[in-house]
Amino acid sequence: MTTPTEPALTNQWAIFDDGSVGAWRYEGDTPPALPAPGRTVSEAEYQNALAQIENAVEEHRAAQQADEQTAAKQAYDALIAAGLADAPARHLSHYDGP
Repeated sequence: MTTPTEPALTNQWAIFDDGSVGAWRYEGDTPPALPAPGRTVSEAEYQNALAQIENAVEEHRAAQQADEQTAAKQAYDALIAAGLADAPARHLSHYDGP
């Protein structure tokens, strides 16, 4: 009795026209059609594009956090100026800085 073998899988990578990336595996000799307009690329091109996307997301996240901290500090300062004690002002403004 022979043991069935898994079919060989081929990796494919793509960069889509909207700037997103995709990676998948397929079996057989014919690659599947791309699910959206774009082009197939090498794994290195895919990894480079993915790293750029991840860096852009992290930069956006850091900028958003800085904006939120600035807004919280402004709210905290306004509450302190209005006469609230430190603890309630921090609680209401969500400010957690020094």
